[in-house]
Amino acid sequence: MMWGHYTNALEGFALGFDKDILEAAFQPEPSAHPNHASEKVTYRSESTLETIYAARLTNSEVYNEELFKPLLLTKSDDWLYEQEYRLIMAPPLKDLKADKDAVTNTFTYPEETLKRIVFGSKLKIEILCEINKVLPRHVDFFIAHKSDTHYRVDIMPYSREQLNDICK
Repeated sequence: MMWGHYTNALEGFALGFDKDILEAAFQPEPSAHPNHASEKVTYRSESTLETIYAARLTNSEVYNEELFKPLLLTKSDDWLYEQEYRLIMAPPLKDLKADKDAVTNTFTYPEETLKRIVFGSKLKIEILCEINKVLPRHVDFFIAHKSDTHYRVDIMPYSREQLNDICK
C-alpha cells in the first residue's frame, strides 16, 4: 500500500537511494545546515506519538530544539513494515541570500546515490519519457500497479528497452 500513497495513487513516482552513500554525501558542515536530520524512522503506538501542538511548532526557533526530530522521525507502528529512513532539512532560520527568490533549502546528491525509480502505472507517458531521458543508465526502473488478484500494489521490473519503445 505504501507505493499507492507515495506514487500519488499510481500517478507519480518514487526514487530509491543507496542509504549509506546518500548519508555520507549529506554530512553537512555544522554552520551550513544546522537543522539537518538523517535517521531511521522510529515507530511507536499511536497513543504515544507527539503532536504538532505538543511540540510547540509555532515559530522557527523550534528547529534549534530537539523537538523537531522526534516529531518528523516518528510514525505510528501501523507503518512498521516500511522500515523508512528520512533525510530532513528544516527551513533556514534566517535567509542568508540577498535574492529573496533564491532557493536556500535544496540539496543536490551524487549521481551514484540514485539506484531505482518506481513509477506508478497511471503516470503520464510524457512525464515518464522525460524521466527516461534524464536518469543515468545505472538506475533501475520498476512499475507499480494495482494487483489483479489481491488488495495490494505490485511492483515489477521495467526495462529501458520497454521505456524506449513507449517513448519513441
